[in-house]
Amino acid sequence: MKRLNARFTGLIAASAFIFIVLSAAIPVQAHEIETTGRFGLGGGIGFPGLALSTNTFIAHEVSMQANAYALWDFDGLAVELDFPFWLHEIVTDEALDFTWYAGPGALFAFWNSGHIGRFGGTARFAGIVKAALGLALQFHGAPMDLVFQFSPGVQVHEAGAGVWLGALIATRYYF
Repeated sequence: MKRLNARFTGLIAASAFIFIVLSAAIPVQAHEIETTGRFGLGGGIGFPGLALSTNTFIAHEVSMQANAYALWDFDGLAVELDFPFWLHEIVTDEALDFTWYAGPGALFAFWNSGHIGRFGGTARFAGIVKAALGLALQFHGAPMDLVFQFSPGVQVHEAGAGVWLGALIATRYYF
């Protein structure tokens, strides 16, 4: 129980830090989000857990997205790296742009216990090669996005290999 409380305290401290950083941010227009060098920071929820989410545009319409997850049982950590290509907008409106992206990615998960049902056996590590398929709402009134991502792939771990199906709902503020 003490270990679980310490992890929740860490999540609260990280959330407070993110709030302070976002409060001091220089305003950026939403239509500038997809420009080279623009950096987004926020949080998300999905599978495999709670996430700290970042996105940096490394070229026009190409970004590097990194997420760090606390696994749902708070017994481990997962780190994800994607290279999405931001394709054309599906809908453009005065208030927001609705766009989509797709690209390759990888996820590495580590945990303490020798048994997690979704991986089976005594595995303590998993490597996943996956695709990142997402829909994003980019708001014009503020430099923020809301992302819905689905990540099918193949996982390999000590107990064998299998199909991976990950998901993420995240929001990020761009600096």
